[in-house]
Amino acid sequence: MDTSKKRTGADLAGTRQSLDWIRRVSAIPHLVLVLTSVSMHGLAVTIHCSCAETRVLHGVPDTAAIIGKLFYYPVSPYAFQGKISQFQVTQVHNVRLPRWLEYSPSIKTLQGLPLEDEGGDYQMMVLVSGDFCFQQMRTASVTFTLHVLDRDEVNEASLIPSPSGYSKVYKDDKATAYSSITEFIKGNALDNKP
Repeated sequence: MDTSKKRTGADLAGTRQSLDWIRRVSAIPHLVLVLTSVSMHGLAVTIHCSCAETRVLHGVPDTAAIIGKLFYYPVSPYAFQGKISQFQVTQVHNVRLPRWLEYSPSIKTLQGLPLEDEGGDYQMMVLVSGDFCFQQMRTASVTFTLHVLDRDEVNEASLIPSPSGYSKVYKDDKATAYSSITEFIKGNALDNKP
């Protein structure tokens, strides 16, 4: 009888232990993968919660410029909330600013001198970018209207900003309150009709 081909119970037990060890070792990559994905999910949740959201706070109110007069309009620091890394001011649909108007990023101000042929309404957009957070750029935008008025349409002294809006003062010293520049312009246009 050839004993080299016969296996004893002890040999089979050793082989079984080897197979159990191999099964355990082969399960390690799966375990590492599961633990890594759980850890990454926890990291993603932590990063997401620590990102400051960039959003509109008070916005930017409509404003007016008068042809032939210097225009200076600071964008309020309370227009947006969150950590802001970049301001961009354009016309709506990413159209460049009119040639007479420029935005100064260092002082966050629109400024310029509108000339005779540049009257009308301009739909402006302020786009702010926040921090890059978890593969996304945080952004917020707001639109407002810049009314460029002819000097003949409006007497400078008649447009008085106030906390409650704008007032128009007539020659007989009566006042009418308007809640926005747009209402003022509409009211002024009605007053000038024959």
